[in-house]
Amino acid sequence: MRAKRTHNLSPEVVATVRRLVVEGHVASSQDALVESAVRLYERHLRDREEAGRWQKAALDPRLPGGAGTDPGPRHPVPRELGDGLERV
Repeated sequence: MRAKRTHNLSPEVVATVRRLVVEGHVASSQDALVESAVRLYERHLRDREEAGRWQKAALDPRLPGGAGTDPGPRHPVPRELGDGLERV
């Protein structure tokens, strides 16, 4: 079920979303682009948390493979997100 929401976005963000949809053809609509961006951001945060848990486990000598062995799979951060995401 869809829900109508109103957000106070900066004019720059509104213009960017519009430009990406109209000129960049990155999504079928502005709503679709925003939904995709939110999902991508959520995935980035989950992957970063998971990487932190792997790093912590790799240093735990009580766990199999701990204490300096390979920390497991790594999930690269999408280049367009980088590490400088603002917390909202």
